[in-house]
Amino acid sequence: MAFRSQLEMLIQRMRRAVGHPADGATDASLLERFVAGRDEAAFELLLWRHGPMVLSVCRRMLRCDHDAEDAFQASFLLLARKAGAIRHREAVAGWLYQTACRIALRARVTARKRPVAIPPGAEPTAPDSETDAIWRDLRPVLDEEVGRLPEKYRLPIILCYLQGRTYAEASQELKCPRGTVAIRLQRARELLRGRLTRRGLALSAATTAVLAAERTVSAALPAVLVHTTLKAALLFAAGKAVAGAVSSQALTWTQGVLRTMFLSKIKILAAVALLMGATGTGAGLLMSLKAEAPPTAKTDPPPAANKAEAAKPPVETPDENEERPTRDIVETPSSREGTIALIGTELKTGEKVPDRDRVTVAVGFLAVRTGDQGDKDYTPWKEGEPLLPRKVFVVREKRTYRKLHIGDPIEKEQLLGLVDSATQVNEVSTKVAKLEVAEAEWLAAIKTKLESIRRAQASEFLHAKGAGFISEDTYQADLLNRDRYVEEEKGKDAARRVASEDLAAALALLKMCEIRSSDSGVIKEILKRPGEAVHAFEPVVRLEIESDVRDVRQEPAAVFNVPSQREGMLLVLGKEVKSDAKIPANLLVTVKGDGEVKRYRRLRVGDLVEEGQLLASVDDRLPRLELEVQKSKLEAAETELSAAAQAIKAAEDYFKRLGELNRKSAIVSVQELSTAQSALDQARDKVKSKEAALRQAKVAMKEAQIVLEMYEIRSPVRGVVKAILKNRGEAVKSLETVVQIQEMRKE
Repeated sequence: MAFRSQLEMLIQRMRRAVGHPADGATDASLLERFVAGRDEAAFELLLWRHGPMVLSVCRRMLRCDHDAEDAFQASFLLLARKAGAIRHREAVAGWLYQTACRIALRARVTARKRPVAIPPGAEPTAPDSETDAIWRDLRPVLDEEVGRLPEKYRLPIILCYLQGRTYAEASQELKCPRGTVAIRLQRARELLRGRLTRRGLALSAATTAVLAAERTVSAALPAVLVHTTLKAALLFAAGKAVAGAVSSQALTWTQGVLRTMFLSKIKILAAVALLMGATGTGAGLLMSLKAEAPPTAKTDPPPAANKAEAAKPPVETPDENEERPTRDIVETPSSREGTIALIGTELKTGEKVPDRDRVTVAVGFLAVRTGDQGDKDYTPWKEGEPLLPRKVFVVREKRTYRKLHIGDPIEKEQLLGLVDSATQVNEVSTKVAKLEVAEAEWLAAIKTKLESIRRAQASEFLHAKGAGFISEDTYQADLLNRDRYVEEEKGKDAARRVASEDLAAALALLKMCEIRSSDSGVIKEILKRPGEAVHAFEPVVRLEIESDVRDVRQEPAAVFNVPSQREGMLLVLGKEVKSDAKIPANLLVTVKGDGEVKRYRRLRVGDLVEEGQLLASVDDRLPRLELEVQKSKLEAAETELSAAAQAIKAAEDYFKRLGELNRKSAIVSVQELSTAQSALDQARDKVKSKEAALRQAKVAMKEAQIVLEMYEIRSPVRGVVKAILKNRGEAVKSLETVVQIQEMRKE
């Protein structure tokens, strides 16, 4: 109640500030003051007056509060820009309501592509009453249907039900008798009931009104949101940049609706011009035909012709309800953080491209030597080929690509762009060198092991002949050397395998510098340009694709070879189960690790597996340890950034306080102010540095997670286990098939 009283007092002060009596200025007068002189107080009062209704609409139609606030800001940005184009200025509430609905519908396209986070173990709660169940179904469509009502019926609904005004207040705002308001409300309820019934929500007009009145209570309007929206709206109305005042999402929605409004106006003008031109041409042609044609007697067609005409089959017309393939927007993100080096694709063999669409980019890749001419005779290394030391090496060269434009057709897995990969190419080169060193050390260890085995065998032969042929010390030393060099060779072999795995991981990260399409479609929007920075998983290109369900019942069931992505020992073959799950003893497999015991159900031929289900795991102790290291580094980076942020706050307070003292009494020297300014600049630079370090730590941890996931072998499809080619405890090579899955046919 205290807050409500303060708010009412604030609005009264605002009303006095805009020069109107205590009963309040009308929406039309406030809008006229803003259009005429960009009156800030007038627009702020409109914000306070209609903001709660707009925010409530956005929150009802959108599940995310952040999206709702962005849609709220976009609505008032549009009001600031289009205020002069509103013909019925007394209908500001209806215009805002319809605009908010339009923006919220546009926002749903973005929101539905984001997964909804559900806490583990959470269960859906049942509605408290029948009314709650009705509202749960009514809420997503009520605002849509209200927004589609004709203006004379939409405005009374908004004023009386959504803003809680009396009939007298609504009649004063609409400049019509109270009886007219009541009649329009009754007609609006009937229209809503009919439209909701057609959408599967059978409600009486009374129930609709009660639900609307009870459930569309205006939301409390945060003062911070009003302040930021007011500031952004004034800048936007003046044609200035508002990038820092509102989110990029709100600005994108605003520009999208403005573009739609402009195109709608162009279409209407074009249709009117076409209609007027066609009417004029038709009238002129008709007059000329009447003037030139001789009079003729009217004749009836013969009966046979009538019968033949009646016997013709009816012409088929397209069914308006015929289901056509819909189109979806798919965002293609970058997998790596860095700088965009290319927005383009590979040139096809024999493809002719204009010079303006050609672009040359320096790239690096792994190659395999194929001849005796060293690095001059090679072929690019392909995924799945063995990584042979002294055979693979890094090549750096310039390649020509074709630029991509909006409207270009795109195939699945087609290259869309490249992130600058110079750093990762250097990393691959380092891993190649380490693999060659590890290979050389392993070969040397093999030679030493073989020599020690030969000496030990000779010593055993002499020792068996008698004590005089070889001393006991020499005999024992030869045996110890043999054992030592055998173990040393095993260690070098393990180091060689680790170096090979590290090279494979570096190549996988290099592959992530490519931005490829996940679907076939058409480029709808290019969000990044060469030279711009991009974060990991930030969208770069938007594609428009057809969402058409194919009938695959007649397709033959395919057999998928499921390989291991990493080399190592198979730790388990099976699916992880809960600790309380009842599993037969002959199917239960337990694995100890990370201080806990995990339980698995052994995988067998004939088992049904789901898409993405775990089939097997390769020993992942080393990558798991690396992930823990990266987590520790990320926590340290977050702590350092927090400390830097506190430091910059202290530096700002100190510099601000010095300025206040200097203005009051001029007791602060220029040197002190300069030192404080330098300290503040250093604190800001440190924050930027720590933010960059935090981003790098996040990317490093994500890369460690990706590498760890590569030790899991999961089913690519839903199907049945056809064959198991490896057993638990056996060694498996990278890209070696472990399980075969026969895909189940779709019914």
